[in-house]
Amino acid sequence: KIVIIKDKARIKLGLEVLKPEFEKNNPEASREEIDYERDRFLRASVVIAVISSPVSHPKIPKWEMYLSAGAVCQNILIAAQSLNYAGQWITEWYSYNEKMLIALGGDPSNDKIAGFIYIGKKDKEPTERRRPILNKVVSFI
Repeated sequence: KIVIIKDKARIKLGLEVLKPEFEKNNPEASREEIDYERDRFLRASVVIAVISSPVSHPKIPKWEMYLSAGAVCQNILIAAQSLNYAGQWITEWYSYNEKMLIALGGDPSNDKIAGFIYIGKKDKEPTERRRPILNKVVSFI
């Protein structure tokens, strides 16, 4: 399931889910931190939520259905970047939050948020982050 979070919904989710859930789980948070979380969906022109909703199938294991949701995220990200948009696939605390899942139309007994894809324009080139050492994560047999 793909949910495109548009316009007023981005503000509403910030006020009704992100802010109260962050405050509940971070009672010592500063006003600045709370505002940062509340405005999370306002950081990009478009935010897309991808929800994995596996179903029973005689030939396709649920594991493959979960993997396909990740493939959807990756393909959306590659497509956006190929059109010269900035894109970021994020799974942070709100990806694992039940109230967020419900607000997006998901069923907590079955569904999981595979991630949020933020798409917009680049203000600057991103800095490279530290990556794993190749021979620690790749084996040749």
